[in-house]
Amino acid sequence: MAHLNEIILPIINSLHPDVYLELGIQFNQTISKVKAKRKIGVDLKRPTNCNYEFHHMSTNEYFRKLDIPDIDVCFIDADHAFEQVLEDYNNVLPYIKKDGLILLHDTFPTAERHKRLSLCGTAYKILDHIKEEHVTIPIFPGLTIVRKT
Repeated sequence: MAHLNEIILPIINSLHPDVYLELGIQFNQTISKVKAKRKIGVDLKRPTNCNYEFHHMSTNEYFRKLDIPDIDVCFIDADHAFEQVLEDYNNVLPYIKKDGLILLHDTFPTAERHKRLSLCGTAYKILDHIKEEHVTIPIFPGLTIVRKT
């Protein structure tokens, strides 16, 4: 099976996004390799070797306190609890450009042990609440791609 970054990065980079937002950057594994004119990362932990605009705060604070640009692609991979994933999704959706994408990580746990908060948590429950066109790639830990139409 392919590692999800082998799927995520080609999707993002093929779109040539002007603005890319990543909620939950942890180890810079994705955002550092994204090719976008403007890359924005939001996390409670400070990264090392940051090659993008970084906001050291919660995702809720980011949407409350800052002037949010129109976004081409957003990757949501912060808190893995369903309630926070839903809040992140609802917060970012108004800023996604028409035909823009939201990528949701951890939406396909394949075993009960994967539902621990340190892995997928309950993020997969977001699928029942998405009204927009979307598809889930069934490779653990899962990636759901939402297209705003």
